Amino acid sequence: MHANHRYVNSRQLAGAAALLSLLAAALPATARAELAVPRARAGVLAATGEARVAYTDGRSLRIAARLAGWRAEQVAALPSAEARVAGFAGAAILVESTRGSWIRLAVRRGSRWRLLRVADAPKGGVLGSSGLALDAAGRPAVAYALRSGDDRTALFLRRLGANARLTTTQITKRGFPRSVVPPAAAPVLMPNRSIRVVETATSRGATALLWRREGARWWGRVLFASTLGGSQEPLYAAVSRDGVFVAWTVVYPTFGTSHVILSARTTRSVSTVAAEGAVAAALVLGPSGPEIAANMLVDGLVAGTILGAASTELDGAVLGYRATPSGRELLIARATGLEWFALPGVPATHVAVSAADASGVSGRVERAAGGAVELYLETPNAPRSLVARAELGADGSFNFAAPPGAGRYRVVWTDPANDVPYAALVR
Repeated sequence: MHANHRYVNSRQLAGAAALLSLLAAALPATARAELAVPRARAGVLAATGEARVAYTDGRSLRIAARLAGWRAEQVAALPSAEARVAGFAGAAILVESTRGSWIRLAVRRGSRWRLLRVADAPKGGVLGSSGLALDAAGRPAVAYALRSGDDRTALFLRRLGANARLTTTQITKRGFPRSVVPPAAAPVLMPNRSIRVVETATSRGATALLWRREGARWWGRVLFASTLGGSQEPLYAAVSRDGVFVAWTVVYPTFGTSHVILSARTTRSVSTVAAEGAVAAALVLGPSGPEIAANMLVDGLVAGTILGAASTELDGAVLGYRATPSGRELLIARATGLEWFALPGVPATHVAVSAADASGVSGRVERAAGGAVELYLETPNAPRSLVARAELGADGSFNFAAPPGAGRYRVVWTDPANDVPYAALVR
């Protein structure tokens, strides 16, 4: 846990690295399940509006929209095929090179899309993971950082004006903060209609900073500082009346693990470990507090998880999680592609394994109302095999006599009401 009330001027930050302990190494109502994008492995769920998924297919940036079924359309041609969607809100899609060489913003006016150049990395430079938010006027704002070959960095904010042109603000100068990997960044819209920017960096450990503008200068407040680990993964930020919340990932190469960190700036800066051995995937602020979507990594297998007041595990990798007026929406990558789910509230069902050994696997599905439970045997990079299937007991219990096999078992219960696949990857 870290708390620090001190503000620092961005023009003075280059000399404050020791004080900040910067760091070293790197990593609508209930609906049935619907296949949004067949055969795809990655995509982003729109943060606002109707259910839509942005994804890449080679050099093509595409959208799948939930109309009468899911319909896809091409948005733009990208500079290269090595790309990922970094954000999707309103009529704006942020997409970036997975090699850190370019960032583009697709914006829609009427029925047409335009692809705007946000940044291209100069020779010897690498762009970090970028973030997208809508400002008070509903126009996109993009935050990103550039790392030079000498570990110097620069943080930028680009905003789309009423004239449909991007304006640029350089937030940090003089190479601060130093980072051995490209910093990740994301903007947030505050209740007072201003834009602030969250940045994570890696010098002598993992650090998270929150930047705000006062007059002509930007000031950074430390949210988290450690002497271990590093951060390069995308970060997820959200704002409530209480303050700013950030879900991000710190990797510890020496220990072979990672932590999902929840950092908050309310009356003070506080950070806690939300999950071990996981990577952050989304953040929602619900009535009971933050809800984090994360993906647990276990021997090359992925277990999607929602962490919050009622934590639960899902079958597949969680790619999107958002709040809607009617509940929650999920986007999960499974064998068939990207599957979309709508729930009437926060997912609260939990598959609990009480015993797993050579004789079998047993446990209970908490808050289950009937339905079947399945037992799979899985290994990385290969199709999994269904070992057994049975109806749940009246108390939600299950008991499988599992034959021996190489790999890990995963128990899956599909909710009969909405097809959401709850699961437990046997550790």
